[in-house]
Amino acid sequence: VDSRPSSCTMNTSGAASSYSRTMEQYDMAIVKTATLSGIALDYAVTLIKQPDAFKYGVEDWCQRRRHDSAGSGEYVYRWHQSWMQTGPIISLEIDYIERDGDVFQAAIYGKDGHFDLLGGVGFSAVGETILIAALRCYVASKLGDVIDVPDSL
Repeated sequence: VDSRPSSCTMNTSGAASSYSRTMEQYDMAIVKTATLSGIALDYAVTLIKQPDAFKYGVEDWCQRRRHDSAGSGEYVYRWHQSWMQTGPIISLEIDYIERDGDVFQAAIYGKDGHFDLLGGVGFSAVGETILIAALRCYVASKLGDVIDVPDSL
């Protein structure tokens, strides 16, 4: 996924029929949560927070991602770029964030209130920004270490 451009591709031929495709009809790639970025990361977060956003297909989601605003002039489904959209996730889900050189690390503690990655308790992720680190950690905690992402992303 990292080698592909981080933009949605719209199938303009037969666009009306492409909106009704279900997710099972897309060619999918298995991607490590730790490497998710850009639109693929936004896709994963949307799967968790608003799964109904894909009821008319990935192309429709991409169109809304490009054109819809959240009333504040900020585009929707751009989790990795938006403090307004990601701030509540960080506030409610992420227990720890720190800067480590050029990257940030985010963690979610285990049920006992501790973080022990070697013991399999909790989740941790790194990223180039606070938002990316936090979202990778959040996605890993909800969907696991790998997820299926449409090839078009």
